[in-house]
Amino acid sequence: NYGRAIDVEVGDGDYTFSPSFVVAYYDEPVTFIRIGTKTFTLYESDTSHCTKSERPDAFYAVLTDEQPRATFKAKNTGRNKFYIFVNKGCDFRSIFKISASENPDQPSK
Repeated sequence: NYGRAIDVEVGDGDYTFSPSFVVAYYDEPVTFIRIGTKTFTLYESDTSHCTKSERPDAFYAVLTDEQPRATFKAKNTGRNKFYIFVNKGCDFRSIFKISASENPDQPSK
């Protein structure tokens, strides 16, 4: 159990996510917080190639005025890199990366 989530701001600027990369424990909550004026559609990709994951449990969220927050938890399923994209963007400014491990001070490679 973790005292608090890792907060990630999602905004209208040149870089959608702030920060754009975190190191976390598996199952540690990462909360996306809408600070911009747009509607942001967040989706998980299995790779860094902007393709929405086909897994039924893949992360998907829409941040709006009514729902400005969404939480993602990296599960220990053999992967240690997780990618979240926004609004079908596919450049480095619209990608959020998580490096997850059992011990974030020694992330997996």
